[in-house]
Amino acid sequence: MIDQSFQLLACQYLHRQLEKLQKELVGARSAEDIECIHQSRVASRRMRAGLSFFDKCLSAKKVKKWHSPIQKITKKLGLARDRDVQIEFIKEFLSNLDKGQEQYKRGIKRLLLRLEQARHMLQPKVNKSIDAFNSSGVLADMHGEIEKVLFRFMGKDIPLQSQWVFQHTQEQITGQLQELLSHQGSLGNPLDKDGHH
Repeated sequence: MIDQSFQLLACQYLHRQLEKLQKELVGARSAEDIECIHQSRVASRRMRAGLSFFDKCLSAKKVKKWHSPIQKITKKLGLARDRDVQIEFIKEFLSNLDKGQEQYKRGIKRLLLRLEQARHMLQPKVNKSIDAFNSSGVLADMHGEIEKVLFRFMGKDIPLQSQWVFQHTQEQITGQLQELLSHQGSLGNPLDKDGHH
């Protein structure tokens, strides 16, 4: 039986990530603020991590079903995020050019224009991916499952801290730390992309 404190903690955490992802996807679709794409990806990664960490707190079948579409939207937004980062880097680089580097300005502005055009052409794909994700019903399904659990706990005095929560969290953190440390050898090899990732 899952500790109720742990289950409540799981639902509260996942609910926050769910709301964050919904909000940021609206902004990512409008493309008015580049941070929305970034924050959508952050929320989706946190949600996947939360589903893995709290996997026993909700239906295993549902968690498995949700994982793939959430991972997919993170990946689908990746190229647009890469272009946004490149554009911001070039803009900052341009603004910091010294007077003795004026001859490079025209070429750099041309590069910036090309990157902005490429990013503009990606937006319909971003919108299509967001629409497909929203149509999948994953967020609504998750919301419903989380609300069911929270409803069961309504009116009960369940602390978020319990011995079970501390013990389980310590085991998870220790496992993650060991996995991280197992990759430290890759730091000396700049070509080990998988190890760095």
